[in-house]
Amino acid sequence: PHGQRARTAQAIRLLQAADVQAVLHAGDVGDAEILAQLGAAFGLQGLPVHAVAGNVDGWDDAITRFPASEGVRMHVTSADLELGGQRVFMTHGHHHQLLEQAIAAGRHDYVIHGHTHVRRDEQVGLTRVINPGAVQRSPEPGVAVLDLADGRLTFLDLPGGG
Repeated sequence: PHGQRARTAQAIRLLQAADVQAVLHAGDVGDAEILAQLGAAFGLQGLPVHAVAGNVDGWDDAITRFPASEGVRMHVTSADLELGGQRVFMTHGHHHQLLEQAIAAGRHDYVIHGHTHVRRDEQVGLTRVINPGAVQRSPEPGVAVLDLADGRLTFLDLPGGG
């Protein structure tokens, strides 16, 4: 199942230790409490937190209508962001055509997606495509940290199996 609160707490600790300046959740939240955890740890501390809905989230109003006042900006299908002077597009990836169009368009420095639970770091034309993997149900459970200043991507492993 998605919505793994204990795994999310572990991921939050990894991201806090990495001193991230923004958090992106690429979907399959599974439980609005996950957004509340991210909001409390980052958004309400002044850091931007953006999330998109995944294929398991679209029917859940508690997720799709999560209040920004709780520290997370919920974008539902996709987010078109500017972070650190870079253009970033994020979608879950289950709308395959939307993902492929965003990659092919070359209008963004980065396209971030989830859905497959498999890590990805690929340059496609002008766009770098990144899937951070997933905190569970993944061959390599974890999160990813991208340094927008130098493009360095670091995958951080969660303890235990997926």
